[in-house]
Amino acid sequence: MRQEERTGSLEVGKQADLLVLDRDIFKLPTGQIGEAKVLWALLGGEEGYRAPGF
Repeated sequence: MRQEERTGSLEVGKQADLLVLDRDIFKLPTGQIGEAKVLWALLGGEEGYRAPGF
């Protein structure tokens, strides 16, 4: 995408999308991945969602 100056690594000044889930989806059977709940979401480096109590 030729956006190396804006994305691709975690550095000051670059945008970031990040999700914090309530469980490790890499340890779940594939049929249970959809049951994971989002606790916190950063979209473009801005908070987009925060679950109550997180």
